[in-house]
Amino acid sequence: MRCTRIIIGSILAASLAASPIAPARAEELTPRDVLNQAKMEAGSIPKQAEALARLAWPAEGDSDPLIRAAARLELVGFGSYGLPALRKAVKEVDPIYTADVTAALIEARRNEPSGSPPDYLPGLEEAIWFGSIEARRLAMIEISRYPFPPAVLTIIDAVHLNPELTLAGIRALGRLRNERGRFFLKRVLMYGEPRHQNLAAQALGLIGETGLPLLREQVVSEQRGAREAAMAALLPYATPDDLTLLHEYVAWHGEDDPALVESVRSKALELEGALEEEQLSESASGESEP
Repeated sequence: MRCTRIIIGSILAASLAASPIAPARAEELTPRDVLNQAKMEAGSIPKQAEALARLAWPAEGDSDPLIRAAARLELVGFGSYGLPALRKAVKEVDPIYTADVTAALIEARRNEPSGSPPDYLPGLEEAIWFGSIEARRLAMIEISRYPFPPAVLTIIDAVHLNPELTLAGIRALGRLRNERGRFFLKRVLMYGEPRHQNLAAQALGLIGETGLPLLREQVVSEQRGAREAAMAALLPYATPDDLTLLHEYVAWHGEDDPALVESVRSKALELEGALEEEQLSESASGESEP
């Protein structure tokens, strides 16, 4: 009898194993079930990442918010393995999603900060090209943390398309410190709004060797806003070679902002004192030589 039960049980088990199990209805699947099924069907890690991106930012619009959130969270957890899919999504999803895709791209990079993943900076640049205004703003802020010269012209073009991004663009160009941004910054200094003029002048100072001459040009501008912004930005970098320029500024534009004029006077005195000490030191050195 016991043997008969074993045989019957074995036959039943074999029968169940051979029969396909009916898939659960869609309403019975949890978000985790949906994600696991999508990944299983995708196969490779890159394809899994793309499948998660489609679930997080679906082309058809409305979908279960819990599934979208779970897919986004898991994709960000892929770290650098998810970056190619996120870079691709920036160009393919509905523009309404591009800011969130850009944020996810940044988060994924933060989850794996070592190395130099090849899709990260190009992905940010493409977010500036193809994203919404907010996606562009996020990408500008992030990409300016890295020495990535190709971003300079991309940022400038984005500001031309969306003047609302001017402040973010100027700040990004200042952090990038690349000379290719200097003529755009000069135009902002000459013709921009006062709040933009000051930031553009500071960015030119940060660019350094090729930016400072443009500040010196504007120190003698007839436009007061540009002149004051240029002088304020130049002062921290002024050298004894700028003494004539500083004295002429005080003589010709003493009606400018009183605090700025006083700072120019103080800087001129400081540079004159440093120059005098240098000359005395050279003189003493010459006298001590046999």
